[in-house]
Amino acid sequence: MNRILLGFALGLLAGLGLGWAFGSSSADPAGSSPADTPAEHRSSSLRLPDAGPATGSGLGPAGLARPESELAAPAPAGIPGRALEHVLAEAVGCSHEDHERARHPEELAASFAGDPELLAAAAARLADAPLEELELLVVALGQQRHPLVEDAAAALALSLAEPARRALALELLGRLRTPRALPVVQEVLARESQTSVLAAALHALPRPTGVAQGTAELLQTELEELALGSAEPELRRRALIAYADWGADPALLASALRDDPDPSVRAGAAFALERLGGGGPAEWELLGSLLNDPREDPTLRENAWRALGAAGPLPEHLARAWQEFARSRDALELDTP
Repeated sequence: MNRILLGFALGLLAGLGLGWAFGSSSADPAGSSPADTPAEHRSSSLRLPDAGPATGSGLGPAGLARPESELAAPAPAGIPGRALEHVLAEAVGCSHEDHERARHPEELAASFAGDPELLAAAAARLADAPLEELELLVVALGQQRHPLVEDAAAALALSLAEPARRALALELLGRLRTPRALPVVQEVLARESQTSVLAAALHALPRPTGVAQGTAELLQTELEELALGSAEPELRRRALIAYADWGADPALLASALRDDPDPSVRAGAAFALERLGGGGPAEWELLGSLLNDPREDPTLRENAWRALGAAGPLPEHLARAWQEFARSRDALELDTP
C-alpha cells in the first residue's frame, strides 16, 4: 500500500512539472569507483577451472602496480554479455579501419573484469588466437591479477609450439609480475634456444622474494653465464639487469661495463649498478670515468650518472663530476624546443 501511495504521489508531482526533483541523474564517469582488474585464459588442449570473481589490483602497461585512481573503470553496460569473438573482432577490426573507434586494451581489460565468463573465454583463446589478437589479449589480460590468467600463461609458455607465441605467453607473465613465473623462467633458461623467448623469460623473472638460497644461487649462475657468454647483446643486457635483482656481484657488472663491445650492454650494466646502489669505490671510479668521456654513448653516460647518484656520499672529485654532468643535462633540456 505504501508503494502504491508513493507511486501516486510521484506521478502527481510529475504532472505538475516537479518530477525533476525526484529524477535520477546519470553517474559521472569521472566519479565512478575504479574496478580491480584480474583475468586468465583456457584452451582446448589446456583445461582450466572456471574463473571466479576477479580479485587483486590492476597493473599498468609495463606490469607495475597502478594507483587505485588509475584502475580501469567498470565496463560500459552491454559489453560483458557480448561474445568474446565480437569484442575482439571489433577491437582488431577498428584498429585497421578507424583508429578513433578502436577499442583499447584498457577497455578490454575492464570488460574482462566485469564478466568472469568473458574472462575465462579470453584465457581459453590464448592458445590459438591469431597473433594480432594474441598481442591484444596479452596487454589486456596483463592488467588482470587472477590465478586463472597466471596459470594459463605459465602453462602456455612451456607448451606452445611457435617461439613467437611462447614469447608472448612469457610477456604476459612479465606484465603480471607474479612469483608464479619463477619455475617457468628457470625451465625456459635451461632448455630454450630462441633469443626472443629467452629475452621474454628474463623480462618475466620476478624478484627473489621468499626464494630459497640454493634456488637463488642456481639462478645467479645461469644469469652470469648469459651475461658474459651469450652471443646476443640483448640477452647479455637483460641478464645483467636481472642479475642485479638476484644478489649480483658488483665486480661482474663492472667487468661488463668496462669490457663489453656493445654500448647497449654497457648501458645495461650501468643501470644494473644503479639498482645495486652504485656498487663500491672501484665501481664509482669506473662510472666517473665514463661520465666524463664525451666519446661514450649518451645512454651509457646517462646511466653512469644515475648509478653514481645512487651511491650516496661520494669523494669530492666524483661529486664534482656528477654535479657538472647534472648542469649539462639541465642546459640541454632548456635548449630543447
